[in-house]
Amino acid sequence: MVIKGEKPVIAQYGQWDGYPSGQGATALNFLKKRSMKKFKKKLELIRFATEEDEKEVKEWLSSIGVNDGWMDMEQSGKYHQQYPLLTRNNGAEILQMVYDNTVPAFLTDSADFAKDSLFCEWAYIIDLDKETFEVYSGFNEAPLKEGDRFFSTEEEIKEVGESKYYPVTLVKSYSLSELPGPKTFEKECTPVEEEEEA
Repeated sequence: MVIKGEKPVIAQYGQWDGYPSGQGATALNFLKKRSMKKFKKKLELIRFATEEDEKEVKEWLSSIGVNDGWMDMEQSGKYHQQYPLLTRNNGAEILQMVYDNTVPAFLTDSADFAKDSLFCEWAYIIDLDKETFEVYSGFNEAPLKEGDRFFSTEEEIKEVGESKYYPVTLVKSYSLSELPGPKTFEKECTPVEEEEEA
């Protein structure tokens, strides 16, 4: 997620490898190597999809035989070619895609996914207002506190058996001007696994 003007301007769901060593490292690498001034300018070309945009996509999908939400490999390839910024396979690569983009385009707004920490295992926030890069983890069973980024008076809670899952919780925050190296980043953000009993 990218925050600018106190609101999300990118909120990309990623299907694969959400760990700090995966999507986190991709986001970190982007931040360390790209001009934030240019990135902010590129953000002016994108917006979240409107109902009209979603209707357009639905009609286009129908034109290639997709009417029930399921695609075969050929249809999926056509979809990725027609709407490259919308695929859930992009993950943190969306940052580079927006950076390289030269025409007005729309994205899917998946900001609410961070509220579901049972399924949102990791989240990465680039806050251009505060100039921070924040790492959040899922499987959060503790209520958030007022002032936490995803705190709400109407927090979404997912109950599974006797467990309750709240929105994702902050693991680490870095200044954009003092980003760590990849090994330090992975070490600081990845929880230490408890040793299994013999």
